[in-house]
Amino acid sequence: MLLDHTTICNKLYYKLNKTKLGCQALLIGLFLIYPVFALAAINDIIINEIMYNLSGTDTKHEWIEILNISSAEIDLTGWKFNDGSNHILNNPPMNEGQGSLKLAVSEYLILTGDAATFLIDHPGFSGTVIDTVMSLNNTSDTLKIIDSEGNEIDSVTYENTWGANGNGKTLEKINPQDINTQSNWIESTPNEGTPGILNSGSSLDQQTTTSTDTSNTTNTSNSDSTNHPPFAVAGPNITALTNQEILFDASESYDMNNDPITYFWNFGDGATDIEEQTTHTYTYPGQYLVSLLVSDGTFSDLDIITINIYERSVIINEFSNKWIELYNQSDQIANLTDWQLTNGLGSSSPFIFPANSLIGPKQFLILKQEITKIDLSSSNDQISLIYPDGSVGTKVSYLAENREGFSIAFDGDDYFWTKVPTPGIANIISATNIAKESKSFSANNPEPIIEQTSLTPRDNFTSQESPTSSTQFMGTDSQTPQNNSQIAAISQSTQSNQKSTLILYLSIIISVSFLLSWIVIKIRNSRSV
Repeated sequence: MLLDHTTICNKLYYKLNKTKLGCQALLIGLFLIYPVFALAAINDIIINEIMYNLSGTDTKHEWIEILNISSAEIDLTGWKFNDGSNHILNNPPMNEGQGSLKLAVSEYLILTGDAATFLIDHPGFSGTVIDTVMSLNNTSDTLKIIDSEGNEIDSVTYENTWGANGNGKTLEKINPQDINTQSNWIESTPNEGTPGILNSGSSLDQQTTTSTDTSNTTNTSNSDSTNHPPFAVAGPNITALTNQEILFDASESYDMNNDPITYFWNFGDGATDIEEQTTHTYTYPGQYLVSLLVSDGTFSDLDIITINIYERSVIINEFSNKWIELYNQSDQIANLTDWQLTNGLGSSSPFIFPANSLIGPKQFLILKQEITKIDLSSSNDQISLIYPDGSVGTKVSYLAENREGFSIAFDGDDYFWTKVPTPGIANIISATNIAKESKSFSANNPEPIIEQTSLTPRDNFTSQESPTSSTQFMGTDSQTPQNNSQIAAISQSTQSNQKSTLILYLSIIISVSFLLSWIVIKIRNSRSV
């Protein structure tokens, strides 16, 4: 059958139109059933919290928190963190990260320079942790989040004047929807901040998430009726000495719903307590992990701090510009690995004790200037013995012109200039018209700094005034040379008298013996006659 031209054209149009409608239907179906990953707009992902300057070392412990405030899940694959240069985000579980680079709506994500260290610092953390490269300046820095296309999604320039400057706290954004000015950032309330949860500095009226329907976009505030978990704040890390009473204070812990909370301290040596404020004493040196668990009856939170306990036995016993003497007062071997000696003016680098530097019980350790490279020749200086965590164990300050052949020695209570240096043996305090300033002892918690004295000799401090000097031996009563001579003379006189008396007694005995013998002989002779 032959078809006319008009019929053929109508059939072709119908088939093309049907194909077009089918393609449109297929596209609509794919759109409805395939997961949607939104392309991020500026400020859809925001920097929400910054840990830039810890109370201890920053290396491997710095981190920032980002938050998805958009209405859709966002895939961060190919995104970068910038702290002056771009750094990739390692897809978990690379470098011991956890979670996923697909960030859900209102989800938090931690970026850190070392994922393993972050999880050690925050045991039990279950949120997303992404390992990257991070080096945050302690004074000021600009941080950026950059998407896979190279677009800057969020940026913040912080200053240490905003807070959280070396006190173990973080910078928290108050309102995630607002701009990154100082007025919108605040120092966190709890120590170590609030990673993975609502910022402690947020206002519930301001902390919002965005929800979108098919017609419009609305902001929905978090409900005040939500029961939030409490925040445990155990306080800063502590350095103290054996047998020193330490105060533990949980008063900065809080519950956002003002629910009553309970406390449980575990001091890491088997002892526990349930008081908000309590004290504890450690008998033995070492590092202890102290945990504070707070609970509102439904939720709980755990905070962990580190307690470094050192022996109070090792002291700076004597020093000059040529050597430094330490003394171990205890009955145990003292390990000085990673301890430091420094001079106060910073004119020389600190001397760090190498591994396995040991002092025996009741023994001295002499360190020559050629080894320590510590310069103590200044007329106004100080010498400090520093614990491995950087806190000061002993600090001795002095104000005087350094004199050849003199040293500064400890007599058990205070430090004195002496013209009789005794490296390696008990100190001899030989002083000439020396006026010492009042000593200043302090054992501060959490950082015990023992400032043992400041010394100021008088202008006429010379070794030529020996007639008026005195000599004191550690652990003995002092005696002047004149008294020593008198005692020696008395002792010699006593010994001479004892010898004379003995000779007299012997003479008498001999004489009596002769007399008795003569009498016996006379009696025998008379009987014989």
